Amino acid sequence: MSSQSDDGMPFSLAGTQQHFRLLELPPALLELLCSPSPPALSIKSEAVQAGKPSHIVLCTPTETFQLRQVHTSNSVFITQPASSGGSLASGVSAVATCSAFLETSSSCPPISAKEYLENVLPVYHSPSTTSQAYAGGNSLKHGTNKSQIFANIPLSDAECNQAWIELCAFESEDLKASLVPSPSALTAVWRCIMEGTTAESVDLTSMFQPSDLHEHSTDDGWPKELLEAVFVKLALEEDRSDLIRSPERGTVRIDRQMCVRWVGATFLEKELFEDRAKPIDATEFLASWKDALPEAWRNDASWDLLQGDFTRLQASSHSGHNDKNNGTTASNPSTDKKPTARRGKWAEKLKQAKK
Repeated sequence: MSSQSDDGMPFSLAGTQQHFRLLELPPALLELLCSPSPPALSIKSEAVQAGKPSHIVLCTPTETFQLRQVHTSNSVFITQPASSGGSLASGVSAVATCSAFLETSSSCPPISAKEYLENVLPVYHSPSTTSQAYAGGNSLKHGTNKSQIFANIPLSDAECNQAWIELCAFESEDLKASLVPSPSALTAVWRCIMEGTTAESVDLTSMFQPSDLHEHSTDDGWPKELLEAVFVKLALEEDRSDLIRSPERGTVRIDRQMCVRWVGATFLEKELFEDRAKPIDATEFLASWKDALPEAWRNDASWDLLQGDFTRLQASSHSGHNDKNNGTTASNPSTDKKPTARRGKWAEKLKQAKK
């Protein structure tokens, strides 16, 4: 029986070791990076806060991947061809040893982009509030413009931007701050918009130019950036990018179903959290909701559209959620006038009232 000698490949450790961190990528992300037009990757984390742990994530422009450090008991070496005297030699040389690697996963983040923005952005209430009121706002700790704030939220820019639109958040040039409007401010701005459509003969049910309503709204003191944020939120998806790119010249069509539901939900949130001492009369509320809509959309207002908001707002009420609009604990409207009676069950009362 013949035998063959196999001396293997010469292996050595480089005198100067380098520092590497291995990153394990899921197949879908690896395929994306190997595509003809690979996206840019970024590693993000929350702004460091004393006493609060932070975590890092890996982001594409549209997705977020959680990062977790995993230790291994195996010996993992990073090697390169060996060299001697400036020329290649036989074998390989280990230039680094890795005892851990970063594992990526697309699991759901512990906090949504919307929650991050609500925690970071100061609340805008009315035109009477001056810039000094926001001088100590949380946004200043994370930057005052949109891009600076997104840089300190451990989620992709697309997820942050979607939450920004959902909240009608805006950057104010006059107030030098990024802000999120309260339900009271949104309700007032919407009423101002409806008044402007009458004064300027603008039809919200067809394509129009939002800038036609700027003068009417700014005369009442509302920032035009807030007006633009409302229209961006309510615009049809195919019109939104044009409006964002050119708010002064862009045209838009309003998403009818989204608009009707948003107006009702915003009015309901204002009634529940800001006027909570007053019971909600379902009949009066429905009439007020219809009056705040274009004539052709009045009959679209229905309690069925707000079922999801019933659940969300009731959960906020029963959890003792701090009302972001005034810094106090939100309570529920009730027709029960006994001072010791438990307040709540507002959704059930509204359902009974509308029967």
